[in-house]
Amino acid sequence: MNFDNAKTATRLVFPDARVRQIQAAFDAIDQDALHAAEAPRWTHEIWDRNSPINGTPAADVLDQRNDIPATGDVVIVKRDGATVFFQPHDAAQPGFAPISDGAAVGAAMAAQAVTDSVDSQTLGLIAAALSDD
Repeated sequence: MNFDNAKTATRLVFPDARVRQIQAAFDAIDQDALHAAEAPRWTHEIWDRNSPINGTPAADVLDQRNDIPATGDVVIVKRDGATVFFQPHDAAQPGFAPISDGAAVGAAMAAQAVTDSVDSQTLGLIAAALSDD
């Protein structure tokens, strides 16, 4: 996250915060360390259509959803081993187009999840620092 985005987001909650306060809080955060700690928590895989999803049998998942194409990859993104994202179709295409490269889609989704988590942690740390002022 860059400083301008952090400043804009912080001002939504702390409209009276001075730029130097936000900058000091932002500069004190080691985003690389946050990323290094967060990245290993996120994994991705291609669902085999047989394994349960967060304890729900695969047959139930297949019966209860009408958006899983008969062919193509189904991507699962997990955080700490629990399924967080279940992507059965190509989100970049209209309708329920199959995913042709699940490994690439999964890697991109997991990387975005790490970025989003680090951004959220960064904003939380800034908010905590400003609350202490």
